[in-house]
Amino acid sequence: MFTRLPSKSELDKFANDGDTAAILTTLKSLAQDDSVPCGTKISYLLELLGSVKGAIARKNLAADELAAIIAGAKAEIARLQGEIARANAERVALRIPDIEARIADLVARLNNFYNQINAVRAQIPPEEARIAGYERELATLEKQNDDERNRISNDRLKLTQTDNLIKDLQQRLKDAQDQKAALEASIAASEQLIRDNNVKIGNIRTTIADINAKIKSLQDTLDRIKRETNTLEVDLERARTDLSVAQVKDRKLADDIRGYNDRIKGEEPKLVDDELNKLRVIIDKLQSSVPQIQSEIDREYYYCYGAGKVETVTTGNTIVYVVKGEAFASYVDTAYGQSVGSPQLRTSGDYRLQVVDPFSRAWTSKFGFPWAQGAASGSDFACWNSANSSSSGRGRIQSINNNGFSVLDGNGKTVTLRVGSCSRVESTTVLPEVGQTLAWRGVPSSAGGYNIYTATCWN
Repeated sequence: MFTRLPSKSELDKFANDGDTAAILTTLKSLAQDDSVPCGTKISYLLELLGSVKGAIARKNLAADELAAIIAGAKAEIARLQGEIARANAERVALRIPDIEARIADLVARLNNFYNQINAVRAQIPPEEARIAGYERELATLEKQNDDERNRISNDRLKLTQTDNLIKDLQQRLKDAQDQKAALEASIAASEQLIRDNNVKIGNIRTTIADINAKIKSLQDTLDRIKRETNTLEVDLERARTDLSVAQVKDRKLADDIRGYNDRIKGEEPKLVDDELNKLRVIIDKLQSSVPQIQSEIDREYYYCYGAGKVETVTTGNTIVYVVKGEAFASYVDTAYGQSVGSPQLRTSGDYRLQVVDPFSRAWTSKFGFPWAQGAASGSDFACWNSANSSSSGRGRIQSINNNGFSVLDGNGKTVTLRVGSCSRVESTTVLPEVGQTLAWRGVPSSAGGYNIYTATCWN
């Protein structure tokens, strides 16, 4: 004998924990306990189903949020890794090793030019010293030539005097002639010496010209090397500036990369795939229990209100409950206290009813998610212990939205009917439609209208 039904909070805990074993145990115990009235069973089972659906909705929302967080973190990590790759590419593009190699090459080439300059400079002083020596030798030879020219002038004067003396002193002719020969020989020797000295002077001048040409060539070489050195020095300074700029950029990029890696570390804790998988497992377990709970609700529901006149037909994954036309009015009257007869209700043919889940993809894709704010926060209404306080009614559907129906009742009043996670809605169509007749049972809502526990829609 079933002694105690788990409380609403216990049912919610079973659902939130994904404790399908406790849920199914409760379901089995309740099904076997004939002491519980079927109306109480139905309201309790609706509450159990509502707890499971509410938990599924909350966990689906949490899973979607967690998946969005994980996807966002993965996208951010991928973006940051792309930024790191870009920064690394920019660091590579700076080509700092190439700049350093270019600087080393320029320094080596400059040192080579400096060595050449020093080598050329070392050659100039000896050549200049040679020129000074030759110039001193020139001065000596030119002085010697001047002395010889003076001597020639003196000798010519003496020769003239001697010729006159010969004329005057024939007796001294022989001595004069000897002296003449000696003087002519002296003159010839001096002239030969002058000619030799002139040759030497010409050679020396040629040598000096050659040395001057060589010095000019060395000076030109020195100027060229200096110009190339200046160019290299400018290139070296530019390269050093480029290196300084590149190093500053490189440090900035390295800091950026460290920042990106820190941000990646900040995103990694959001990659809680295990938690998401656990959440999905709980959702799947809860989803797997829904058909069994729904089946037990339907079984009890039609046992209570269908008086055994309801047949079951399974089409694919869809269960259709078939109520004979002649029994449908009795079914509506028993379930909702609404007496419906001809011409409002046909009595021939079958009424094929399908249970409509307001949380199903078919409903949410057309009307939206019911209790979009409340389902996640636990503010959905309850269906348990409603048998004694519930109201019922009937009307024609004017509109349908995510939260329920707007119907026009028999008094011409528009009534708002809200669906929740524990609501059981059945329809002769896959989804309720505007223009259908809707019978309902529920309680007044604090937001106006009624919170419906059960409803039947038919054409």
